[in-house]
Amino acid sequence: MQSLGVMTRAVDLLFRVIDNPMREQYRTAWEKLQPAAKVSTMEDELFTHCTVLINVLTEAHIDCNDWENGWAWIDVLGDFNGGDLCMPQLGIQGPMPAGIHHRHA
Repeated sequence: MQSLGVMTRAVDLLFRVIDNPMREQYRTAWEKLQPAAKVSTMEDELFTHCTVLINVLTEAHIDCNDWENGWAWIDVLGDFNGGDLCMPQLGIQGPMPAGIHHRHA
């Protein structure tokens, strides 16, 4: 997980600039986790969940336990052609090439 630290630090920098009050809520939640539940990608971790999917087509789903107006980050990596980010509840579908960061709230 440490190899994701550079990416997490970049996301954290943007998070501080764009929505620091929410970022602080994430930090507070992280600090309240039991030590056995913590998996860090960097020293000053703030995300309580990190998923790495490799060659997976995800089905449409709703993350019902997320914070209201919370943040989720998606990083697409690799050498490929095609692929869309689809959010049917919002009526959004668009290209998501490798190396592009998307945020939804």
